Amino acid sequence: MSKVQMLRNLLGVQKLSKPNRKLDNSIFAEVEVSFNQGIVRYVGQDLSSKFAEGDRVFFGNQRTEIRMFGEDIMVMDEANVYAKILSPESEG
Repeated sequence: MSKVQMLRNLLGVQKLSKPNRKLDNSIFAEVEVSFNQGIVRYVGQDLSSKFAEGDRVFFGNQRTEIRMFGEDIMVMDEANVYAKILSPESEG
């Protein structure tokens, strides 16, 4: 597979999951993970010091969805990312 680097301050984020449908007799549909949470797959050349591939992030609604190498990727500006999810070992 080809290595891809986003341009400028763009990020390519893969959404973690979509909301589940309602189960047979349940009243509510359960959500596996936050709808606006994803994993950074591609990092722009200006952002390599702030983000890394594999970072989990919360993002907003300003994005463009494209298909890259068989995956649905949301391309967004750095300003659309609101938070990085830190792993437990990075706390302290």
